Order: sequence, then C-alpha cells, then structure tokens
Amino acid sequence: MAACRAPQLVDAPPPPAPPAAAPPPLRPSAQPAASAAPVDRGQSPAAAGPLVARGVALPAAPTAAVAVLRVHEGRTLVPLACALGGALVARDACLPGLPVDAEVQLLGGGAARLGARQTSECAPSGESVVGLAIRGAAGPTGEWAVTGQVQVKTWDLSIPPEVAADVRARLQAALRSAAPSVRGPLRIDQALEVDLDADGVPERLYVVHVAASDEDPAPRFSGILQDDGVRARVLTRDDQHLFTVLGALDLDGDGRAELVLRAAYSEGDETAVVHLEDGSLVVIGAWGCGA
Repeated sequence: MAACRAPQLVDAPPPPAPPAAAPPPLRPSAQPAASAAPVDRGQSPAAAGPLVARGVALPAAPTAAVAVLRVHEGRTLVPLACALGGALVARDACLPGLPVDAEVQLLGGGAARLGARQTSECAPSGESVVGLAIRGAAGPTGEWAVTGQVQVKTWDLSIPPEVAADVRARLQAALRSAAPSVRGPLRIDQALEVDLDADGVPERLYVVHVAASDEDPAPRFSGILQDDGVRARVLTRDDQHLFTVLGALDLDGDGRAELVLRAAYSEGDETAVVHLEDGSLVVIGAWGCGA
C-alpha cells in the first residue's frame, strides 16, 4: 500500500480563525489484487489445522462451496481448485474447506465421501502429494471428482466431432498464424460449446493438434481454439501435451464456466482447472503424475 503522509501541523493564525481544511481522502492501495491463478503452491499453513490463541479456538475455516479433485490411483483425491471464502484458490489451500465425510461426485459415475488426509506418491517421479482418502466408493471412480452442489457438463469422448468446412478453414488459418512452421493435417479432437465469459452465449471451442507424423503421435502443435463465426483464435497452446476437456462447471457462481482439462504426454498426464482471463485460458490449479 502506498504510504499516507500525516498532514503537517501549523500554528493557527490570529482570530478570527479560518475553518480547518478537510484532510485529503485516503487513496486506494496500489497493491495489485492477488492472482486468481495460483499453481502448485505447496502446503498451505492453514492446512495444519485450526489456529488456537490463548486456549480459545478461532472460528472454523469456511467450507469450500465447490471443489474439483483429481482421483489418484483410485484411493486418493488431490484438490486442484475450489471456491473458498469468496475466492478461487488452488491445491493445499482447499484442504481446510474439505471436511471429512462430505459427499463426493466421482465423474466416473460413482459416489463416495471424503476421508481423512493422507499422503500419496506418484510412482514415476517419486513425488508425494497430500490428498484425502476416498471413503465408501460406490461405482467407478474415474479420473476426477467434485464436491458441492454444482452442475457439471461432460462430453462423450468416443464420438468424433462433426466440423463444417468453413469452420475447419478458420481453424487452419489460426494455426498458420500461431505456428507458421507447423505442417501437417489439423486433427480436431473435440468440438464444445461452453459459456466462458458469462454473457449468456456459449463459446464454440475446438481441441486440436497436429501430429509429428503418422508413426509418431507426439504433437507438433496442440491447443484449444475458439471460433466466433468470423475468425478463430488460439486460447491456449502447449506442444508437449495432448489436451482433452473432461468437463465444465461454474466453481464460484459468477456465470463463467471453468474447464477441467487433461494434458497428456508420453510419460504421464496432468489435470488442470482453467478459466478465461483476458482472452486466454489461465490455470487456477493443477497436479499431475508422470516421469
């Protein structure tokens, strides 16, 4: 915050004294707002348990209204992002808002409850991660889960998208603009409609990639593009991963949908929660397992 200088004291002039000048208003802090996209920030101090001052327990941490979690090895739920205390936070910062025994919707089609905290390991990398045990799972777990009352939109990944020729041409033009050196057929993996900016009109999104060759499926270009009927543009690009949009939901109730992505590479994958910010998809929270 910018420092506020105290007004200087001056001797009053001889009577009659003029009215005292009103002090200048305090200026808003020049400090920028905290980022809404923390990524892998590590263990939150609040995750250690409730604070106690002079023997009096402080109020309990608020419960996360909605949280997205990654299912790890079918037994641990790793928080990715959540709405907590009116803000979007990531990873371990969500743990205090996830009470034991809360209901969990497993996006593999099953249901469960949150268990106690436990440490799990990603075998390929040896990295340890703090998550929550899955209790009483009924049905398949799948690869991600949500808590709280929220509508989740998912897509059948087995159905290939049908894309009109004019849309395909605009996507190809966006690819040439973003990656002029990339050659090869543009492969459209998903075609989706999601409202990312809360204007009531769904954005048309396309998950695309260009493979290195028919023998080598590793991407030379991989991204998520938006087409508005006039032109297409790249919202995010990562040529080391193949993207899949697993689902969409409104984490904090602001009308803007967040996307849950899988970013796969040859030795593992990562699950991320992203949303639209200044024309690009920005990560709120993510975690992955791989070498």
